[in-house]
Amino acid sequence: MIIKYSDKFESLFYAILYSNLHGNFMLAKNFNKGQDSLFENEPVLDIDKINFVELLAKHSEKFGVISWFKEKNKKFNRFKAEVNLLLRYYHDYKYEVAAKVIKLAIKYGLDNIEQSDEKKVFNRYLSEIKNELENSSFANLRIFPMAIRKEKFMIVYYDTENQIADLIYNRLVNKYLGYKIILKDKNRAFFMQEDKIWFIDLLKTESAKDNSFEKFWETVYAKIRNTVDLSWITGIALMPV
Repeated sequence: MIIKYSDKFESLFYAILYSNLHGNFMLAKNFNKGQDSLFENEPVLDIDKINFVELLAKHSEKFGVISWFKEKNKKFNRFKAEVNLLLRYYHDYKYEVAAKVIKLAIKYGLDNIEQSDEKKVFNRYLSEIKNELENSSFANLRIFPMAIRKEKFMIVYYDTENQIADLIYNRLVNKYLGYKIILKDKNRAFFMQEDKIWFIDLLKTESAKDNSFEKFWETVYAKIRNTVDLSWITGIALMPV
């Protein structure tokens, strides 16, 4: 049986605990689909549907209490944030890197892993993501302000290697108040509805076949407005920033 986990710390952490108890192989839900065909006939356990409290109790009983795993532990919260950021790395190798470091932390404690080879690799990957975030200045973004039916939109293009578009999106929202921001990276379009950031996987839409601006807007605007009324296209006008 294969344990499937999500791209977040808690999911990977509990997948490791389950694997420690039962010896099952782990595989990320978002692992490159072309490479997981070897396991397509294997039964799957979705770790996110498991009772985490019971799982942690069983693991503690067999292997001992993980003393650092506490919400009020500052080192744990920093470690958790680092793992979540690492899981935004563009390459699937991130899963192996993150899992190795979490396993070390479970075995030896957070204070005893900083000098390990695994943590050094972890930190190197993490630095790449942080550097991209720090260098993603507004000067590197292609920004197109627009007016559609008296609504102000800001269309922003940014080709990011790592999965940080939503973090950049938050910066844009804070900078361009009063605009509805739509951020497009290589394969996705991000927008905000009811104070939540959503994204459209453009590879699963018609815009994947037609890379024109019109098809992109037909896809995005229809999702935002939940309508196929495309008469708005003729009402586009460029606006000053």
